[in-house]
Amino acid sequence: MQNNRQSVVLSGIPRSKSMAWWGAALAVGAFTLDLLELHGRGEAVLYVLVVLLFLWSTYWRHVLVVAGVCSLLTLVGFVLYIVEPEELTARADITNHLFSFGAIWLTAVLGLRMNHLSEALVASEARTRTIVESAAEGIITIDDEGTIESFNQSAAQMFGYEIAEVTGQNVSVLVPSSERAALKRGLAAYRDSGETRIIGTKREVTGLRKDGTTFPILIAINEMRLEQRRLCVGIVLDMTELRGAQEHAIRVQRLAAIGEAMAGLAHESRNALQRSQAALEMLAREIDGQAEAKELLDRIQAAQDDLHSLYEEVRGYAAPIRLKMTPCRVDALMQSAWEKMREAQPQRDVRLVQTGTENDLTCDLDPFPIRRALRNIIDNSLEAIEGPVCITVSYADTELNGRPALEISLRDNGPGLPVELREKIFEPFFTTKATGTGLGMAIARRYIEAHGGMIDVAKSSAQNSPPGAAFRIILPRTQL
Repeated sequence: MQNNRQSVVLSGIPRSKSMAWWGAALAVGAFTLDLLELHGRGEAVLYVLVVLLFLWSTYWRHVLVVAGVCSLLTLVGFVLYIVEPEELTARADITNHLFSFGAIWLTAVLGLRMNHLSEALVASEARTRTIVESAAEGIITIDDEGTIESFNQSAAQMFGYEIAEVTGQNVSVLVPSSERAALKRGLAAYRDSGETRIIGTKREVTGLRKDGTTFPILIAINEMRLEQRRLCVGIVLDMTELRGAQEHAIRVQRLAAIGEAMAGLAHESRNALQRSQAALEMLAREIDGQAEAKELLDRIQAAQDDLHSLYEEVRGYAAPIRLKMTPCRVDALMQSAWEKMREAQPQRDVRLVQTGTENDLTCDLDPFPIRRALRNIIDNSLEAIEGPVCITVSYADTELNGRPALEISLRDNGPGLPVELREKIFEPFFTTKATGTGLGMAIARRYIEAHGGMIDVAKSSAQNSPPGAAFRIILPRTQL
């Protein structure tokens, strides 16, 4: 409580011993002036000033002592004055000194009460500020024009601003441009008609960070009134992690459903495929030399191979991942995946450029799933580009969750990914191809995340970055 008492805002004068000495000197001066000139007429003003000075500069016990001393000086001044009877006007002098006595104690009591309330207000404000600043949620206060009046530290971190940067600006800077018109209409309706449908509600909206990125937020809005002013208080929760957890749970549910379906499919179809393959091999021997029949047989074989590949891809996505870690150079895995893709499409004009290979590119990995993930990304580029293909891969040191990691950036020379596809490309069964399951990029992400890494579509500047689709992979160098 000592700190609160030293920070009383009402007085505006810091407490100090020097101020107390000035008060004592003023008390002595008032007593002397009362004896020489005032004779009980107006010395109350001087003594009240003494009490006020002590109220502003010292503590309550001292104030009571000073009030008692000033009362005693008033009494002494009255007694010394009445020793000259020819000057005595008893009734007026007694009344004046009684008024002085009452003014001193009234000032002391009311001043102490005011100081107590002021200190309580400061303490309450300090507690409120501490709660607001330590809250994990963002807390934003705006007036009915949409001007931001307060912005706690959690909100500043959430939106990427310094508190001073955003205070005084319109709240529209925190939402994407596509939603600002609706926000403006809502504020106008609240301001002009008192419409309070949004008060006390929670809603999910999109927030806009200082760097231009958007993220999902949950906001609860309440109203606060200060005299004649209306303020809106928004409590903001970043939903990014929750959304990620929800999406992960959905993926897990999908995997469980796929796993159950694949268990039945494996039981029923594997034997059928084997019988069909045996019959095809026997039939191939019977029609040896019949070109037309052989061509039809080849088509049947190709269709069966496609069916088998589809079955294996879905089964591989649903199956649990069991990793066998070993130190591997990532550039060697990239080159191996590239060579296998070239073997599968020897007629294509394709080129791989790797930069940064002079650095240490060793990570603890299971080479098979990582190679498969890289192949799926490369295959995605080959499918999207009709002409010559050039894929540029660069490597850089980075950190992931506080651990040393390797960043792998892949960029092709194709048309790039439209904005609407960037968020969907890793979803299972999403594809823009005429054929395929749409599991290639989903499998790549699953394998990389199984290693404790991450993959996303690389962010780039529209003006300075080269064209093409760009992916960023971050892999921890060691496993926990």
